[in-house]
Amino acid sequence: MATYYLKSEEINQQLGKKVESCAGMWLQLGEVLFHTREYEKSTYYLSNGLQNWHDTSGQSDYYRIRFWNALGQDYQQMGQLDSALMNYKKSMQIAEQVKDSVWMGINSGFMGQVYFLRKEYARAKALLEYDYSINKVYEWNIAAYTLYWLARINLLQGRKDSALLQVKAALGFLRKSASFPLQRVNYLEHVYYTTADVYRAMGKTDSFYHYFILYSSLHDSLERVAALSSIKIAQLRINNEKNYQTIQSLEREKEAEKLKRNFILAAIVMCSIIAILIINGRRLQSAHRHQLALQQKQAVEAEAKAAKEQLEMFRQNVIEKTNLVERLQRQIHHDQVTAEQSQVIAALSHQTILTEEDWDKFKSLFEKIYPGFFLKLREKASDITIAEQRMAALTRLHLTTKQMASMLGISADSVHKTRQRLRDRFQISDSATLEELILDI
Repeated sequence: MATYYLKSEEINQQLGKKVESCAGMWLQLGEVLFHTREYEKSTYYLSNGLQNWHDTSGQSDYYRIRFWNALGQDYQQMGQLDSALMNYKKSMQIAEQVKDSVWMGINSGFMGQVYFLRKEYARAKALLEYDYSINKVYEWNIAAYTLYWLARINLLQGRKDSALLQVKAALGFLRKSASFPLQRVNYLEHVYYTTADVYRAMGKTDSFYHYFILYSSLHDSLERVAALSSIKIAQLRINNEKNYQTIQSLEREKEAEKLKRNFILAAIVMCSIIAILIINGRRLQSAHRHQLALQQKQAVEAEAKAAKEQLEMFRQNVIEKTNLVERLQRQIHHDQVTAEQSQVIAALSHQTILTEEDWDKFKSLFEKIYPGFFLKLREKASDITIAEQRMAALTRLHLTTKQMASMLGISADSVHKTRQRLRDRFQISDSATLEELILDI
């Protein structure tokens, strides 16, 4: 669908159509681009569409509510929370004016998500509960997604039983919902992940692994769909179609010129022209078939190349995850650890440390296995940096340079530099290793 909308936009630009006549198409294109995760392009078309759309029909208020909300979701996905909240409030104002209770609930829920991301959990919870009170009757997908956010709040606040009840209810809503399949699948991915997280916190390993496998499978499928639906592939298809139309136009012009010449010659030698026309027609048909076959081959090769790149990316991700899990499992067999510690180590294998929240979560898990580790680090070097503490912890887990780089989201060279700073800080001699010092802590 993105392909056709982009093609339509290109034609409108070529024809020089007024922006007012394009506004409706821009809004539709912006919403499609949101689902293909092209958030910046989506905000461009949604913003311009809303500014230039002057429809006053009976359905116009509904569409304004919907598109202002979609624009807010774009900004939320890009991490621009103030802009997201502003657009949700615009959508809410229209919903309140027309007394649309469903959209009032939906916008409340999305505003609650923003406050959750700001860690204002009390405000978030009130808005989410209002959303759920309405949409548990009208919009089951939204009700399930709202319960997912409420479960996250309860889990953060240590209310594991309440969180479990909420994720179970969310799964129930999604199982019986038949509307908006793409929305339902996206929400199901989030609910699977949080359900696994709740069972992990409760120490129920079998249930944790069951839902984590469901989440991983669905997540990988959605990533493949998003990659194949991306704007780059859509643009490639547009370019292929454009090239095909250009070739067809040139062929028609060429044929017209030949027919004109042949009709002039027909007055002189009719028989010769008839023979030429027969031969020419066959040659043109052959050339046309050859050209069409060549274009089809190029299109297939381009799509095959894109698919191969995606497959390689997924393969590398699987290899990285597998290597890390195998190393931690060997550590479990080598060290005498408790069942609880084994579970924590398994959870560590799935962590990445890209934000402060990730670091706090990782640090909390790590200290359950090696209590006092970070305190001893600071006793040895009071001015040790956070980056060096992270490197020391990953070294204690016996991770490779590549695995450290993957978890921290940095290059292997940066890992080597940080390790060297640790050696300098602890004044380790050339004959000793950093790993030996870390093991003694």
